[in-house]
Amino acid sequence: MDHLVGTWAYSVKRKCNGWPTVLFLNLIDVAALASYIVWLCNFPNWRIQKRCSRRRLFLQMSCEELVEDLLQERVHKPQVLQKSVKSALVDLGKLDLRQHAAQGTPSAKKRCYLCPREAYHKVRQCCS
Repeated sequence: MDHLVGTWAYSVKRKCNGWPTVLFLNLIDVAALASYIVWLCNFPNWRIQKRCSRRRLFLQMSCEELVEDLLQERVHKPQVLQKSVKSALVDLGKLDLRQHAAQGTPSAKKRCYLCPREAYHKVRQCCS
């Protein structure tokens, strides 16, 4: 396991000075390898004919499944996303700007009654 975790191609380790960070990143690597081994025990013929690494494909698939809920939540509120996040979602095919543009946004600025008094300034979109 130590040899497989030490493989730089599939590691999340970074150069850092704090030992808690090093320990945490090592735990992520060990957990990813252990889940890959359990997956292969349950599905031994999974993607056996593929040319690229099955471990890389497994890590990519598991990462996509981990962020899917958050991604769906963010797609339903595109007006609060930053431009770079919007463009990344459009590139991935997860967001259709034409559909959300049809809903329209209010053009007149008004005060948000849910925000605290310190942040009580006129905005185009109010909190929900």
